Amino acid sequence: MKIWQGLSSRSALLVHGVTSSADGWWRLGPDLVTAGFGRVVAPDLPGHGGTPETDDWSLEAVADQLMDESATKWDMLLGHSWGGSLVLVAHVRHPQLANRLVLEDPALIIPDIEAAKEWAGSSFDNISEEAAAAREPSWHPTDVKLKVEALTQTTREVVDAVFDGNDPWNLLALIEQISVPTLVIGAEREALVPPDLGAELERLNSLVQFVQIPNSSHSIHRDEYAPMLDAIVRFVQ
Repeated sequence: MKIWQGLSSRSALLVHGVTSSADGWWRLGPDLVTAGFGRVVAPDLPGHGGTPETDDWSLEAVADQLMDESATKWDMLLGHSWGGSLVLVAHVRHPQLANRLVLEDPALIIPDIEAAKEWAGSSFDNISEEAAAAREPSWHPTDVKLKVEALTQTTREVVDAVFDGNDPWNLLALIEQISVPTLVIGAEREALVPPDLGAELERLNSLVQFVQIPNSSHSIHRDEYAPMLDAIVRFVQ
């Protein structure tokens, strides 16, 4: 778990995606403190970072565990990919615990679980900084280093369990149950939330705002960090 402290009473919880860890928020945590948050917390999800695996990989069980461990009300819940799914599920199940949501290219619909397992699991094919930097030339060297470290702290079996534990994976029915202002940030490439789906989310719930970050792929906070941070700061002010 990572914690960044400031002077205000505002708080934020940052939830990473599959094959990542709390360390991946190395820029966003301190920058949110600069933007006016007094406490920013980033946990390691089950089977990732320093957290043991779980017996129940369902989104509901992991989201409940996340909220039970935090035991507080957050001014903002932010999640990326799998973390975005967990933030959405956590809010619907515990609506009193967050004032705002930010979902970074959340996994709302996964029509082919086997293909998703193969896509996410391919990161294990060559775990080295050289290979990661070659695959993602736009990433900051620190992002490359921390992603490789995160991959060594989890396994392909954990990745498979995340997807198998939530098949079929479709959270669209939860969008209408969002009861706080919500920013959905979509990528331009390899997007889980392309513009057509973003428009559908806005149609389903007037509290949802969709923005797409140009030139980004699924890991927006690594590809195009500055415009993503700008979108978040404008949303929470």
